[in-house]
Amino acid sequence: MSALNMIFFRLIKNMHEYLKKKEEVEFEAWLRRIAINYIIDEFRSQKRYKEVFDFRDDTPEELHPSSEDLNQKHSEEELLGLIDKLPTVSRTVFNLYAIDGYKHEEIAQLLGISSGTSKAHLFKARKKLKELLLSVNNNSVLPNTSV
Repeated sequence: MSALNMIFFRLIKNMHEYLKKKEEVEFEAWLRRIAINYIIDEFRSQKRYKEVFDFRDDTPEELHPSSEDLNQKHSEEELLGLIDKLPTVSRTVFNLYAIDGYKHEEIAQLLGISSGTSKAHLFKARKKLKELLLSVNNNSVLPNTSV
């Protein structure tokens, strides 16, 4: 659907909001705000899939395993399986932040939590993922002692 159609759809969908405050806000300004918000939303939705996030930007260095700690590559399925082992809220915050590209303020609004709580869940998720990755690596490096 074209941007113009989507803006028109939002205009009609939210007309009742404008009618409540039409004495305070000019129609042109209200329509312009709808168009700007639509463009920003579209930009954000396209941006999420094009950016690569480096987790090291937001956390202390000790949370990131060194190349010696994680000397093997993991498949996408393995990583997704480890992410699935995280507690529900921490997993949700991790996915929204690291995979979908949301900011902590947006996550807080979506989940009804504070941005500080969002940051805490992300911190816990990363710490747990490091532990799980180290555990997987240690188990796979151990020699086979079965007879």
